[in-house]
Amino acid sequence: MKTKTSTYTGFTLIELLVVVLIIGILSSIALPQYQKAVLKSRLATMMNNVKSITMALEEYYLANGQYPSDDVSGLSLEITGCTTSASSGIFTCKNAIYDYQESTNSQQFGGFLTNFNGLGYVEWGKHAKPAEKAGTRECWADSSQTTPNKVCESMGGVKTGTKSWRTSSSNKHTHAVWNTYRLP
Repeated sequence: MKTKTSTYTGFTLIELLVVVLIIGILSSIALPQYQKAVLKSRLATMMNNVKSITMALEEYYLANGQYPSDDVSGLSLEITGCTTSASSGIFTCKNAIYDYQESTNSQQFGGFLTNFNGLGYVEWGKHAKPAEKAGTRECWADSSQTTPNKVCESMGGVKTGTKSWRTSSSNKHTHAVWNTYRLP
């Protein structure tokens, strides 16, 4: 009499669970690093745009002996893919808003990522007020979010304090507390 021997091909339930567990662990490690890399690349783009605008502001200063008021229509500058509200000093782009702030106490130019990504970049012109800020750069990160703070630190930022700032996006207004990091 012949006995049937059965050979099963495939994976056991335990083997499949181990593979799913390993994939889960790897994705939990990789996802935050991916999010950090995306924010870092957006910050780099923002830094380049802010640098271009700051250079145009410095050119204006050299020609006129002062920075413009919030009106940036006199700047020889165009940022591809952005619209300008010249009288308010705001450039609106797909992923960021750039705002030139001029007042008697402060002259700064900054970019902030839209959609509340919690990341900003501020640069002061070489002749800006207050004098101790002139020529400096700062990375701003929403204090309630971990990833933007890690991005600022990874750019060589040293935490210098906090600022309360109002952000706007899609007709939503919120007050956020931003950690400020001075960049090298």
